[in-house]
Amino acid sequence: MAYQMGRCHLSYWLRVRNMSPSELAKELKVDRQQVNSWLNGTRKMSMTSAKNVAHVLKLEKAEDLYDWIWIPN
Repeated sequence: MAYQMGRCHLSYWLRVRNMSPSELAKELKVDRQQVNSWLNGTRKMSMTSAKNVAHVLKLEKAEDLYDWIWIPN
């Protein structure tokens, strides 16, 4: 049994916080391309990145950035 990361909710949280992808990249000190890859789904965030994004967006927990899918054995 395991969880798998599903859909990313970064675009939703950026809208809620009225923040652009460029502003997020600047706050995180990463390239805008990195944020774009999370937004368009070509890459998943590492747990470290998710924690940092959650902190910048003032989320209670990094897990709020993704849907979590339960995969039974």
